[in-house]
Amino acid sequence: MLLCLYQILTLQDHPDWGQHTGLAIILGVLSFMFMIVSGPEMLVLRGHVNTLEEIKQIDSISELRRQKSDGNFSASVLGAGHDVAWGEFLQSKGLRR
Repeated sequence: MLLCLYQILTLQDHPDWGQHTGLAIILGVLSFMFMIVSGPEMLVLRGHVNTLEEIKQIDSISELRRQKSDGNFSASVLGAGHDVAWGEFLQSKGLRR
């Protein structure tokens, strides 16, 4: 998208690169649409990662028990790798049998 903007803003009057302005506009629109579709989901997944990281920094066992359901949900949303790491973390704290 940044390359498309560079083409449109600076290179459209260039004698060699001016012919690519139409393609840059089309690719710019497509990349913008891709960012609109994938951006919010990426932010949601990043939020789940941050939730797990914050819970793992808690030292109090009673607070971990309260936050365990949020961690379980975030780990299940993120997938198998995070789910395994979450399970290992719970075992290390003695919260999972």
